[in-house]
Amino acid sequence: MRHLRYFVAVAEELNFRRAAERLFISQPPLSRQIRELEQILGTTLLERDTTRVQLTAAGKIALARAQKLLAEADDLVAAVKRARTAANRPLRIAASIAIPVSKQKELREAWQAALGADSLEVEFGESKKLQPRVRQRQFEFALLGGPGDFSGLESAELQSFPLVVTVAKSHAPAGKAAVRLKDMQGLPLFWFPRSYNPVYYDHCARVFDKAGFAPEYIHVAPGQLATLERIRQGEGFSLLTTAQIEMKFDGVVHRPLREGAQLAVSLHAVWHQDASDPARAEQVRKLVAASRKVLATKLAARVTSRRQPARTGKMRPS
Repeated sequence: MRHLRYFVAVAEELNFRRAAERLFISQPPLSRQIRELEQILGTTLLERDTTRVQLTAAGKIALARAQKLLAEADDLVAAVKRARTAANRPLRIAASIAIPVSKQKELREAWQAALGADSLEVEFGESKKLQPRVRQRQFEFALLGGPGDFSGLESAELQSFPLVVTVAKSHAPAGKAAVRLKDMQGLPLFWFPRSYNPVYYDHCARVFDKAGFAPEYIHVAPGQLATLERIRQGEGFSLLTTAQIEMKFDGVVHRPLREGAQLAVSLHAVWHQDASDPARAEQVRKLVAASRKVLATKLAARVTSRRQPARTGKMRPS
């Protein structure tokens, strides 16, 4: 490769002095390298005298092939450097805080075992804030809540969390084994603002309309313990996912919702497709499989019947 690099420099400059300056060497070793290359190939590549340097017919062929070979060699070195850098960099994973707390540690351990790697950077956060960063390739893999817009990304639905009714024990619907949306008519609904998740907000609005339910909204930030306190005081009710009710709040009960599956929050594996990197594709396959295995384990039943007392505790923010 050194012979070829020196030859290409002379052939492009057609001047040994300028070629030597370009290569940061003196002229004698450059001339020696050219003679050695001609001996290896068994032909003259350059015709030179005291005034000029010219390519022979064989030299022109050698120049075109040498330039191509050197370009491919440079690409090889760059690709290996990129692979080495990626191998030394912690794998970055984003995950929605909609994932139950009881599953978060289990997921991290499953990912490490699947990849045989201890170096993982896992960031939990709100899906709407993580999704743009996934598009910007700040993460190699993500578990994001839906419904959502995953256009331009590869995705696979892993799990679905139905909604349940969360209401004060003193309200009549708390005495039902299962509740319909119409049963909650007249009681204000603590709900997130549309700006928080427009796609899901509009989806729920369509389900409400189909069920004949016209809610009076009280817009609040999702997952606030203060909201549960207001529900306990009888101000209204809310709809939570089965992943959000791992703990109970005294005076507040959760009842199955007939339309709960239609309003379900889904969890999706999301990643960038890179057909040119089979190693990354295999990595993603292992992450998806490990995630499915962990999430396939059902959560313990948390929705109380009307005969079960509520246990005191705190709700995890969503």
